[in-house]
Amino acid sequence: MAISVNTNVTSMKAQGNLNKAQSNTATSMERLASGLRINSAKDDAAGLQISNRMTSQINGIGVAIRNANDGISIAQTAEGAMGESTNILQRMRDLSLQSANGSNSSADRAAMQKEVSSLQDELTRIAETTSFGGQKLLDGSYGTQKFQVGSEANETISLSLSDVSADKLGSHSQTLAGATAGLGQATLAGATVAASGVTASTLKVNGTVSKDITVTIGDSAKTIAASINAESDATGVEASATTSLKIDTLGDPGDISFTLNGQSVAATISDKTDLSSLAANINDLTSDTGVTASIDDAGALILVDDTGADMTILDFANSGTAKTVSVTAVGADGAENGSEVVLTAGAATNDSIRVAGEVKLDSLQSFSTQAGDVTTGATLNITGSALSDIDAVDIGTSKGAQDAITTIDAAIAQIDS
Repeated sequence: MAISVNTNVTSMKAQGNLNKAQSNTATSMERLASGLRINSAKDDAAGLQISNRMTSQINGIGVAIRNANDGISIAQTAEGAMGESTNILQRMRDLSLQSANGSNSSADRAAMQKEVSSLQDELTRIAETTSFGGQKLLDGSYGTQKFQVGSEANETISLSLSDVSADKLGSHSQTLAGATAGLGQATLAGATVAASGVTASTLKVNGTVSKDITVTIGDSAKTIAASINAESDATGVEASATTSLKIDTLGDPGDISFTLNGQSVAATISDKTDLSSLAANINDLTSDTGVTASIDDAGALILVDDTGADMTILDFANSGTAKTVSVTAVGADGAENGSEVVLTAGAATNDSIRVAGEVKLDSLQSFSTQAGDVTTGATLNITGSALSDIDAVDIGTSKGAQDAITTIDAAIAQIDS
């Protein structure tokens, strides 16, 4: 019978060692080729998991760096454009200051306004054409965008860009005259210090946040403005107060006298349409009364207290036959507030008057106010602010130039913020 050899232990060992050597060689070649110690789970399962996590983080950081660079480029593009917008606004401010000067004629101011109009158009052009990667940046369409600057989810920073067109920049404002009863009004009385017509209420200012401002009976515009400004850091709304009145329609010329804010005023008027001597006497007392006087184009005597304190005229006297004079509260814009009041010399009930000022509110953002009754809590006079925008700036008059300065300052602050 033939004998066959079915196994060769030595050969099998040699074969196994050869296969192992080939596998080790293949692994070494794979590591040499990839530069990695771990190329698959069989090399190191736990190590592979750690390696994949770190690889994701490394790759993510690389992408985040590119994203951040894109964000920086967008910010730099917007910054450059807004820098030019600021330069334009500064030039407009210079022109406004120049136009506000009394040395300029109407023709001079008209020439300055032509340049302002060109600058207004340029502001809007910059806003409409500034773009990055096809996205408009400064026309209001960009809004708030997030940039992924980390390797993990939600590791973002936000960039907000608003509309810097000429018709979107400026100051949001509102005037409180009559919103809280008595503001900006004249109260008639006898030979006493008449009480202000301001009633007690809670004035709610709805700005960045809402705050309640307590108004006490008889508060002056100055006091109300100070109360509003005490909360301006929270609301973003600032207040200023002005008290103005107009004296005209003198019954007859003669020796005129009265007490203005506690100081005696007197002048001899020879022409009832010329109150300049009375204005001069009032201006001599400005340091004591806080009131300045001027004559407007219609010949009326305009008295102004730019602190917003109540203004009182007591014991009006006129040596002429017709012993009357008309007094009207006016706003900072020159418009009349309330009705004309006629003072009569020597009358028991109408020879004195108190005029309350008006409060102007300003903010870089839109806001609203509500006047509520302290007792009932009723809400009255809910009004929103109006935007005085750069596009509407007109320095063709001295007053327009003065208003333009305030509007431009607010626009510059908007861009800076």
